[in-house]
Amino acid sequence: MKVPIERIRGIIITSPQANHSSGIGGLVHIILFSTKGKITIVGPKGIKVLVDSLFEYCREKSPDSINYIELNVTEINQFSICNVQFTVISSVRHKSIPNYGIICQIKNKQLNQKTIAMFNGDIRDFFPMINHIQNNKIQIDVLVCDYKANQTNKIQRKREYPAPNIISSIVNNDIHPSKFVIRCYSSKCIKEEINEIITHVQNEIQVQTLIAYNGTHVTLY
Repeated sequence: MKVPIERIRGIIITSPQANHSSGIGGLVHIILFSTKGKITIVGPKGIKVLVDSLFEYCREKSPDSINYIELNVTEINQFSICNVQFTVISSVRHKSIPNYGIICQIKNKQLNQKTIAMFNGDIRDFFPMINHIQNNKIQIDVLVCDYKANQTNKIQRKREYPAPNIISSIVNNDIHPSKFVIRCYSSKCIKEEINEIITHVQNEIQVQTLIAYNGTHVTLY
């Protein structure tokens, strides 16, 4: 589902790395020109400084209509945007460059209640978030996780991101989603390897498994 730009009320940045955060200035500028409503920007420490500096560079005043929430690396972050509840938890790898996973709980008349969990990075790094799901007995309707294969050697690729049996084990034993989406954000992903994961997961745990390549929209509901 594509959302009109004027309806966007929240942006969550899950990593300070450039491929996650460098486009925030242009996006915010477009949103603010499209609507008079307030928006919430959530991100790692320094997100407000980043956005303010971009407006300053353009010789413009940073708008008062932006509400900022800076994420804490060591704590569970909980907040709401437009009555949607979010829980954001840091991964355990690369403490100097944190990645965050998101649990999103949506309630409306059409969907009743749906809970979506998104892992930004290697699923093995997110055991704090997995523990939170288990300890609070959260039923995950849709699990979205990244898969990246950008090495030249297949053995090296599987060292970087988990092999199909590891993914299957985590999904089946720890999370139990109703739907599983593998997000391939790199054009270097190997389709044969991705198809191997899909086949393995579906055969092992009988969970509907979908893949989202670059630019592909997958219905999360």
